[in-house]
Amino acid sequence: DQVLKNYVYDAANRMISGTNLVTGRKSEYTYNGLLARVKKTSDAIVSTYIPDYIGGMHNDLVTQVSGLGTVNAAFGHGYSRASQRFTPEAGVSIPAADTYFQNDLYGSPLFAADAEGMIKHRADHDIWGMPKNACEDRGIGAGLRFTTYEYDPVLEKHFAHARLYDPIQGRMLGTDPVKRRLNGYAYCGNDPANQTDPTGEIANILIGGIAGGMIGGAFSRSIFSSNRLL
Repeated sequence: DQVLKNYVYDAANRMISGTNLVTGRKSEYTYNGLLARVKKTSDAIVSTYIPDYIGGMHNDLVTQVSGLGTVNAAFGHGYSRASQRFTPEAGVSIPAADTYFQNDLYGSPLFAADAEGMIKHRADHDIWGMPKNACEDRGIGAGLRFTTYEYDPVLEKHFAHARLYDPIQGRMLGTDPVKRRLNGYAYCGNDPANQTDPTGEIANILIGGIAGGMIGGAFSRSIFSSNRLL
């Protein structure tokens, strides 16, 4: 059964708070004047962000999580996260670590491995974002699951910058700010096999999708074995 949730939006149609009416848990989002997310509060954990304004995708270059530490991220292929470095706060027992991502054609992190090649996180979804296998969320940044979206476990939705995305319905939770179609809630114009929508505003067409997927899949299978990178 679907869990009931309540959402509050600001004047720019950005979701600023969401409450799980069954558990009582809440996630709150704060945006700056450029409509980029700069803060999230969930279960008393506060995360602050420094977005990438130059790239135009508002990717989180720096994420500081209260009580844990700081993540500095590097991106490739326009918007996919390629690697990140975690630096713990003083007194935190979690060690500093570098993480490297193996993304699929849609930007989803199929695997995340440490510097020694040990897999720390895996996620496998269909083209609508429904998980095929259980996600192994380990450590900071484990909310990275489908495309470049960050998963919100409180609301059970994906944060798509301009809007939230519900993979069960295959719909965005807000209308398209660009207003390109009559149906403003459709994800990638109902064509997720050939498009992605990294900002929640404009879907990008995947060039050479079939060939790229075949090459990417073969490459992924060749370098991953069991729970360790070869």
